[in-house]
Amino acid sequence: MQSIDILEVPGGMFKVNKIADKVSGCALMATLRAQGDADQVINRVEVKIRASEGQSGNLLVFVIPRGGDMVTCQVLDVELKPLNLHERIESLKEDERESLPLSKVTLKGRFSVSEALGWIGSCLPDVPHNV
Repeated sequence: MQSIDILEVPGGMFKVNKIADKVSGCALMATLRAQGDADQVINRVEVKIRASEGQSGNLLVFVIPRGGDMVTCQVLDVELKPLNLHERIESLKEDERESLPLSKVTLKGRFSVSEALGWIGSCLPDVPHNV
């Protein structure tokens, strides 16, 4: 089961309320409420999350403005990839190459290069599905 944690951000201006959801089986259901006066305008909120590696899924975020007469909602759909803690490195110095653990994956079979890139793109962040 996917585990998602909401991390504290220095100077964070929101209060987190986690909701126990035993019906739909969501890994995380929570409300984040902006703190401050009702007159205070908040244009930006930074939220950091940590997801467990090895599981994939989507994080749906519903942003609802405070107050106002109009009922609006902005929906953000963030894809969580199985190897989300990995990151792309543009270049390494020779001494860094030998000190870092590296993984090697060998794929054999009848598939196209675009299929292989699609598999890699669906597992790793910052890699497009099609190149």
